[in-house]
Amino acid sequence: MTRRASGAADGQLAFDLPGFVEPRAAVVPELLDPAEVARRCGLSYAPSPEQAAVVQAPVDRPMVVVAGAGSGKTETMAARVAWLVANQLVAPEAVLGLTFTRKAASELGARIRLRLTALAAHPDTDQALRERLEVASPTVATYHGYAAGIVAEHGLRIGVEPGAGVLGPAMCWGQAATAVAAHTGDMSDVALGLVTTTEDVLQLAAELGEHDIAPDRLRSWTSRLEAQMYAYPVTGRTKGPYADVLKMLARQRSRVALLPMVEAFEARKRAAGAIDYADQVAYAARAATSSPEVGRRERARWRVVLLDEYQDTSVGQLRMLEALFGGDAHHPVLAVGDPRQSIYGWRGASSGTIERFPRTFPGAPDRPAQRLTLSTSWRNDQAVLAVANRVAADLPQPADAAPLPDLTAAPTAGPGEVRVGLYETVAEETAALADRLAAQWHGRPGDDGAPPAGRPTIAVLARRRAQLPGIAAAMRERGLPVEVVGLGGLLDVPEVSDVVATLTVLVDPTAGDALGRLLTGARWRIGPRDLAALEARARHLVRGRRPGPDGPAADTVTAPTEGAAGSSSPPSGAASSRPSTTWVRRPPTPPTGTAGCAGWAPSSACCAAGWASRCPTWSTRWSARWVWRPSWPATPTPAPAAPAPTWTPCTPSPRSSPTWPSCRRCRRSWATWPMPRCASAAWSPARSRSTRRRCSC
Repeated sequence: MTRRASGAADGQLAFDLPGFVEPRAAVVPELLDPAEVARRCGLSYAPSPEQAAVVQAPVDRPMVVVAGAGSGKTETMAARVAWLVANQLVAPEAVLGLTFTRKAASELGARIRLRLTALAAHPDTDQALRERLEVASPTVATYHGYAAGIVAEHGLRIGVEPGAGVLGPAMCWGQAATAVAAHTGDMSDVALGLVTTTEDVLQLAAELGEHDIAPDRLRSWTSRLEAQMYAYPVTGRTKGPYADVLKMLARQRSRVALLPMVEAFEARKRAAGAIDYADQVAYAARAATSSPEVGRRERARWRVVLLDEYQDTSVGQLRMLEALFGGDAHHPVLAVGDPRQSIYGWRGASSGTIERFPRTFPGAPDRPAQRLTLSTSWRNDQAVLAVANRVAADLPQPADAAPLPDLTAAPTAGPGEVRVGLYETVAEETAALADRLAAQWHGRPGDDGAPPAGRPTIAVLARRRAQLPGIAAAMRERGLPVEVVGLGGLLDVPEVSDVVATLTVLVDPTAGDALGRLLTGARWRIGPRDLAALEARARHLVRGRRPGPDGPAADTVTAPTEGAAGSSSPPSGAASSRPSTTWVRRPPTPPTGTAGCAGWAPSSACCAAGWASRCPTWSTRWSARWVWRPSWPATPTPAPAAPAPTWTPCTPSPRSSPTWPSCRRCRRSWATWPMPRCASAAWSPARSRSTRRRCSC
């Protein structure tokens, strides 16, 4: 310590420590405005005033942005990240962005990387920041992808193995189909087939996981609901619950009937040590809510969180995000969405999610959650926005919701034009649309007759994907180049459609539409008449396998070689002109009081021998209902030589006799007898049909 004389007027001594530096006021660096950051990022335009307010908003509080359609919310989120990193308010690796689809995540990540790459190359960027941007970048993922990371890192806290594999859609289908096929419980409330029941089991399992509802809780709730509905007093005008209420209760009982199969499906996944796509969010929400340490780690890792399409978040996703970044954490969360664009209400999303943002992410008492809006649409003209605002005005809003501003046109927007057409048929509508697009594409020729230099880019939006093939075909007929965007466009390619049909038949052999495409396609080329004969033959074979009233169905066998040892071949002359004839073994005579086969008479020689001729062109109208199917005799009767075919009238029988067929319309026996029938095994269905008598009805 050194003593020096002070030059002060009071004459006091001053003491300086070694290395002592005079304290100075801290100089706070001036923050770059959004326009300057956009210039350093290589952009030729600056954010609008609304976007700039969002970009440079305080970073110490939660914020929700209500962004209308076409207002540039993705651009604003990317500009927000670039502004935070350029002013060094947050490290680039501490930024987390979440969205719904991989395509949206890829687009947002590409815009952020483009800006940060240009910012690192700008000469005015700080050297330390430039070096950091070379090795670090923000993280942009989907909600389910982020939940999968939570499960992989903290799954042991809830009993889930970190290396649990994720089952794809095909593997989930196989596990669910196995659980459905092995179910032996009551299915009276489920009037569906195997394929549809499997789909419902997968959907119900996913919804239970999204809402974190246990199967027992759903059972008890359904019981209380049904008891409450039937407990209401019955008035004089009603005889119980209304028809719509009964339908709702029936659907709810069908869901309860599916719960055992859902539990079996979950048990199979646990036994395999795997999870599916719907389990990721459910397990992540369970880990976040049961262990506060998970939230502390995530908040320390991610200093700024951006949530895209916030209005479509499900119940499970909201529980996960609230447990990690909401409540008393006061974490800076930026959520962007539009209540008017909520399209996932079928799985728990609600347009009121944005209105409840201040309760989910309240912020600190002195830094409450903030709400901003983006109401300038940059993709639509004035006329289009006028119609959109009028339609959106009729959408229901929560009672306590803040009013939503109307969309306004950008300064560069034109007047626009809206045309409305009403057509009697879909074909007329498609043709009118294709004609208008063709006129827009080809344009008006110039004065010299040359085509226009530029061609417009036209997009056609349809409400249902089933409309796209017809629209695309009409446009191709007019010489327009067409591309169906998305994976669904490949299904219109014939080769891809054949592959899909083949896979469908392998999974579900009863899929008649897919099987019909394969049989009538270029590979097999089976005509309509052949398909009709094939269908009739298939029905006959199915009926032949059904057990009869007196025993199992009669087996169909081909005729053995005549004279072979141990064989009882039919008569050599029976149906010799039909090479595809099959033979059905019959007893000598039917038991008393049973219906006889429609293809033989009791007095014929072939029936006495125990054989009846059958052909693929058998008349199912006669044999379907009155065929007699007893079991085979122990020792077949040897067949004598067949006489020449002679036509004899059948003996008339009383109207009430069950031996002979009756009319399908009036349920009476035939009014006109006799009816000619062949007396030998060479009975011809064609000859018989030509000589039948018709009922008097």
